[in-house]
Amino acid sequence: MKKGDQDKVHSYAKEIHDKLASGGLNVYLDDADKKPGEKFYYWEMKGVPLRLEVGSRDLDKSACVLVRRDTGSS
Repeated sequence: MKKGDQDKVHSYAKEIHDKLASGGLNVYLDDADKKPGEKFYYWEMKGVPLRLEVGSRDLDKSACVLVRRDTGSS
């Protein structure tokens, strides 16, 4: 992903984070410089029940991917 795209994705993710947090939800924006699989594994082992994924293709659709830890369904 290009640097410009990374900045846009991060801004979009931060916007989602802020909306969820203002609604009283406990959220964490993982912007660590790691591969997605590493992040997924880390948070799964922590027992986080839901994971939101945001990528450059999601920006065009104003969307994100929600994954449940217990079923793995999105």
